[in-house]
Amino acid sequence: MKASSMVAAATLISLAASAEAQRAHTAPMTTARTSGVITIAGTPHPYLSEGTSLPCIVAGLAPFYPPLFSDRLKQRIRFIFVDFKNTWGAEALRDADKMTMDTLVEEIDDVRRALGLEKVCVVGHSAPGFLPLEFALRHPDRMSHGIVIGTPPFFNRDFDKVQSRFGDA
Repeated sequence: MKASSMVAAATLISLAASAEAQRAHTAPMTTARTSGVITIAGTPHPYLSEGTSLPCIVAGLAPFYPPLFSDRLKQRIRFIFVDFKNTWGAEALRDADKMTMDTLVEEIDDVRRALGLEKVCVVGHSAPGFLPLEFALRHPDRMSHGIVIGTPPFFNRDFDKVQSRFGDA
């Protein structure tokens, strides 16, 4: 009788532990979120920060990207979505003709500095995918990682011609 009671108790403990592990595995993850406005050269830049750990500035349209990165990924990476000058949150295009790779890379560095970050990961998708590469070339001491997603092999005046050839095929 004693042995069967011990087996029954061990089985119950095992089932309880298994059920707890299953609940922990399927429990919805909570994502740390903060937001604010940083001012760079007199221009306000709203931002949203989601996640924990590795700080990673996302180059691109801030409202577009937050739902595209999973909560699971945000447990390892702190994504920082910023409205850069002349992007989604801009009231009006200002000096758009003066925007260059240099000004975009420096704006990422200005965001890094304004948020008090020593090193950052930089994410770029599509055409902004060139920004992590340029940031790494210009500021290797300020970059921890670069993530490039779906970026074309080149982006110049001939890009439209090449892209249209693939679309016509």
